[in-house]
Amino acid sequence: DGDVDAAARAYAQARAVADAGAAGRRRMLNVIDSAQSRLWWWDGDFAAIRPAMLAWLAAHSSSPARATALTLAALACMHAPAPDCDASLAAQAEHALADPALADSLQRVPATLALAEIAWLERRPAAGIAGLEPLLAQVEPDLGARHSLIAQMHLLLAALHAQAGDADTAGRHADLATAALAYLPESHPLRARSDMYRSLP
Repeated sequence: DGDVDAAARAYAQARAVADAGAAGRRRMLNVIDSAQSRLWWWDGDFAAIRPAMLAWLAAHSSSPARATALTLAALACMHAPAPDCDASLAAQAEHALADPALADSLQRVPATLALAEIAWLERRPAAGIAGLEPLLAQVEPDLGARHSLIAQMHLLLAALHAQAGDADTAGRHADLATAALAYLPESHPLRARSDMYRSLP
């Protein structure tokens, strides 16, 4: 429902439960980290995402969900570098996303979004657009135009097209993002961070 404070409290309570029980503590924390990563992303808390996703990856060497964790770890390492960052994370993520088993999976959405954000940060708009635009066309009918992920995709595509010098397409995506954001609850974190792609850090 977009209540970010309630979500933060729920995650804190879940961590307290995990800390109280020795058995399976790390596994439970990995689950919590994975769930909370989108909230951290919207909050711009990449220093929290980085160790969480790297720990998740270390614990899940063959999970089909590795693509999202790899892309978020790569993105977090760009924003909040650390010695344990691996320069090959984004390439590993692209390899994981090429798995035919993920072709119709919604797990592709956050993973492709993160890769497109990396492309934007690296001033490679064509690469970001090439990955994100066809995915938007594929998943929007299922998710709906008012979904927070659809809003974020339009926000990033607006920034990518602006970076590429296509003001008309950038404006169209910006308008669609504004329309989608209007349907999110006032307290939704994406509404507070709707300028997250306005300028490069």
